[in-house]
Amino acid sequence: MASTPPASGGIPIAVVAAAVATGVGFLPGINAFDGPVTAVELQSLAWPPLGMVAALVLDRDPRSRLGWVLTCLAVLPFVVALIAFLAPLSGAFVERVEVVWEVMGVVPLLAAVAVISWALGLASDRLSRRRMTWFLGWAGVVVAVVVVSTQVGDLQAAAVATMLGLWWLASTLALLATANELRPIDEPVVEAACVGAALVVGGAVGVLMRWSAQQGNVPAPEVAGAIVAAIVCALVMPVSWWARNRHLQARYGKGSLSREDVAAITADLRSQADPRVLLSKAAAMVAAASGHRDAIVLLGDDEGEHAAHWVVYPLVVAGERVGTVAVDPLHPEGPEPRQTRIVDQMAPTLALVARGVALAVQAEHARQDVLHERDDERSRVLGDLHDGLGPLLAGLGMRVQARARSEPSDWLSDLSADLADVRGELRRVVSGLTPSALDDGDLTDALQQLVASFRAGGADVHLSLGLTMAPPHDASVAVYRFVAEGVTNAIRHAGAAQITAIVRDRTGAIEAEVIDDGVGGVFPLGVGLTSLRRRAEGLGGALRIEGAVPRGTRLCLTLPTGEAP
Repeated sequence: MASTPPASGGIPIAVVAAAVATGVGFLPGINAFDGPVTAVELQSLAWPPLGMVAALVLDRDPRSRLGWVLTCLAVLPFVVALIAFLAPLSGAFVERVEVVWEVMGVVPLLAAVAVISWALGLASDRLSRRRMTWFLGWAGVVVAVVVVSTQVGDLQAAAVATMLGLWWLASTLALLATANELRPIDEPVVEAACVGAALVVGGAVGVLMRWSAQQGNVPAPEVAGAIVAAIVCALVMPVSWWARNRHLQARYGKGSLSREDVAAITADLRSQADPRVLLSKAAAMVAAASGHRDAIVLLGDDEGEHAAHWVVYPLVVAGERVGTVAVDPLHPEGPEPRQTRIVDQMAPTLALVARGVALAVQAEHARQDVLHERDDERSRVLGDLHDGLGPLLAGLGMRVQARARSEPSDWLSDLSADLADVRGELRRVVSGLTPSALDDGDLTDALQQLVASFRAGGADVHLSLGLTMAPPHDASVAVYRFVAEGVTNAIRHAGAAQITAIVRDRTGAIEAEVIDDGVGGVFPLGVGLTSLRRRAEGLGGALRIEGAVPRGTRLCLTLPTGEAP
């Protein structure tokens, strides 16, 4: 849309027209600055300020309907004076103008309210509706005051009320026309009600105190009542304002994320199997803090799938987009400006949280890669032992046995027995590296076979299982190796007569224990337990060594599974 060509000096012609209209409107009331002020002059001074607002509006938009309506209203005093000059009325000119104003009464004011409402327009957006509501509210107050002044006072009183009322409406229009956001009209009503309630309570208590002082013949009862009223108002006002804050918090949320909130979000960052689960906790806090129905926090550039009315805010750290927070506003037209500011203020904190979670996810992926590479290396070693060293030892044993049958001797018999022990140890090592029973993910069968192999060797090993569901493969392998290493250490190093292995699950974790009645005491971790501790920490768990009662050692392993049994 083309704009009105500017006048010389870059001032739009529309602004010049509004300035001229303001000056013309001031002409009939210019004598008010020289001598006693008359009702005519007061009426004439009431309307030109609308022209000042018109200049402000037209400077922003030279084609503004509101600006041109206000420009026309600014010249109303001049039009009334012209009518008085041309009309066949008797008396002096000032008296004729006064008659015209008196005949019109409140009609010009009502007409002005009507045409300004038309100029404002009732658009479908929230800002336009609030602009109209605020204007009509204040216009109703002004009209009521002018009508009452006209009924109970003279023309002078009505002129004063009209002048002050129009000046107030001009100030209101200046704010409404330039504001980019407006508060809901019920908020100042609530604030006024809170202040009024405090004043009413204080006044009532003050009146009661004054009456009591009068009955008790206390000197200066009015002073006593006033002091008590002031004290009660001071005490009640914080309670009233607390109620107002509760009302706003119910609408907009508490407005911020505290240190405690951030600590609560990140408290489980290490122990949580999937750190991204923590984002749902952060989203819930965002929704509560900003007064939205729901919120989601996503990592990376993905904005996720949500309804079209959701509002999306990017999360940026050092110029890099690390995530997105999307909110579901309660109002179908979107969040209030105050809610938008709240989310904008929380966005840097949320961005740091999202960055921390993203780093935790990357670290978890790196740990998983290391574990997979370690498993691949174990598989390679297993293949070398099973396909290389195993057949070599078997062949060597068969040759020794054949030689012993042809040439019997004690040293060949001892060598054959030693080779058989080596093959048995090799089978134990191979079983510990990758138990075949775990290929199908059956930890229960694998542990039962492991314990049976120890029993076949003469060890008194008991197994207690409390698994309600199959744990993840990585956790199953770690538990199997923990039991194998723990039982082996109890047999070899602790001289245990009885060993108990316990494996059970609970919400989100699996626990394993190996308890023996051996020598116990503090001992350094070997290669096997050191490797198990690192694997447990890599999976987000922990391995502990404790003394058993009445004697022996207790090994404890805890691993997160991220699932409920």
